[in-house]
Amino acid sequence: MARWILTFGMCVYGVTAGTAVANEAAPDADNIAAHARLAEWIPEGVANNNSYARGLALVLSYLGHEVDYDTIMGDSGQAFIAQGEEDSINLIDGAVDVGWWPLEPVGMTIRLDFLEQAVGRELRDVTIGDDHGAQVEYREDPAQFYKSRLAPTLEAALAEGRPCLAQVGTFFVVTGVDEGDPPIKGAWACGERREIERLEDGYPYTLLAPGDRSAKIDRKAADVEALRYAVALHQDRVLGPDAGAYPVRHAGYGKYWRTGVRSYAAWIAALQDTEHLGQARWHRNVVYQLAINRRSAVRYLDAMGERHPESVATRLGAAARGYEAVVKALEGVDLSEEAIASVTGRDALARVIEEIVDLESQAAAEMESAAQAIN
Repeated sequence: MARWILTFGMCVYGVTAGTAVANEAAPDADNIAAHARLAEWIPEGVANNNSYARGLALVLSYLGHEVDYDTIMGDSGQAFIAQGEEDSINLIDGAVDVGWWPLEPVGMTIRLDFLEQAVGRELRDVTIGDDHGAQVEYREDPAQFYKSRLAPTLEAALAEGRPCLAQVGTFFVVTGVDEGDPPIKGAWACGERREIERLEDGYPYTLLAPGDRSAKIDRKAADVEALRYAVALHQDRVLGPDAGAYPVRHAGYGKYWRTGVRSYAAWIAALQDTEHLGQARWHRNVVYQLAINRRSAVRYLDAMGERHPESVATRLGAAARGYEAVVKALEGVDLSEEAIASVTGRDALARVIEEIVDLESQAAAEMESAAQAIN
């Protein structure tokens, strides 16, 4: 997606979606009652979370699924991805806007097909993604884009008593619509207000609408698949020229986007461009979002270890400790304006990135061994 669409800011991660409540109407129930029940629900956002994953956890919990935030983060690969663009065209004054990278919902979006299997629910999405025509349409008339592309799916889901997710910068849990401008009501997935509010930041350009329940795969099989996918992300075998290891939704992201080592290389290349320094806040956002992802990776792997024999848990624990080391390395980086404006400061950050690549390569090896041991 072009950088002009997204505003900065994403919430950080929490722990669980809360106790599942069977709020979904039975197939023969009156949709009017289901819609009315939804209108009374106030989603409880959690600050400092990935807004897509937190919002999905809230929606699925409302619909009666026993889900938690970190499992969604891990199963989707969001906990393990390093999003970045090669040959990026998102430039400001000649500098690559790396701060944009973690805000595009690449990680969650491409993995929705597997998430459907992991949670047992159809997940329908409407997104601009890599569609240039849709990007132009949204830029020229956001309201019409919403009405023609998003509103039909959104309103159909709400009529059946199913909350949705809409993105304007971060994700908003939609519980109702009216005649307002914009017409969307609900709560921010990472917000702390405990009341229904209007989405006032603009018209959304991405929508996730839950569909019917579907077949759910065995947790053991899901663990193996998630581990192998995490390794593939690190090795850039999901998007780009080496893609093909996993079928993904919206594969067109692969034109520019990478998911692992190559993303880190692109970040280092941006730091080495001392003619176009960019802004320190861009790098702060990458570090901030990456730390959010990796903290979730630690919790996800430790929880997985509790489900498996010691031979597997030991490997998972080693991988988790690797991601803990990544978080520690990120927390020690000098991201001040002065540091990012200097060659010394930029070189120091580049060295930390190289250290992270080594740590995550070791973690990937442990996860691959764990997946083999589970089988």
